[in-house]
Amino acid sequence: VGAQGAQLVSKTAELVSRGQALIASAPTSILNPKTVLHMDLIVEGLEQSIGLIKESVGLIGKATG
Repeated sequence: VGAQGAQLVSKTAELVSRGQALIASAPTSILNPKTVLHMDLIVEGLEQSIGLIKESVGLIGKATG
């Protein structure tokens, strides 16, 4: 379980990193005017998702560590 837990933590950390990069590039990458109107909500949702993933990684790390 320890090795699998470590692998899950590693993959989740990578997912968080990619999500943060997506948030950083979203304002310059999204060109649809209707989407741009809701950009704040999109960014907020992504940030909440990343927060949940980070919290889950911490709990998994404690459980397998």
